[in-house]
Amino acid sequence: MAKVLHVLARAGFLGAKPGPTGGYGLAQPKAKIPLLNKTFEGAAPRDRCLFEHPVCRNRGCILDGLVARVRREFLGNLSTRTLADLSAR
Repeated sequence: MAKVLHVLARAGFLGAKPGPTGGYGLAQPKAKIPLLNKTFEGAAPRDRCLFEHPVCRNRGCILDGLVARVRREFLGNLSTRTLADLSAR
């Protein structure tokens, strides 16, 4: 847990206060903290096959690009959301 908090603090999302009464808190307003960021994951992965052993063998997806479309829509939605959106629910 300490490593995760350290990474978030280093990325500027959390502020740390040392000492016995210290701890971590948000370093900026919730509306400024994006839900989709590269702090942990890096760039979003490329579209991957859903099957453990791809059945198409690169001859054209049997799902006809469904995975790519769903992924684009999901990431597009997350890219417009902030921590404020999540905490408002």
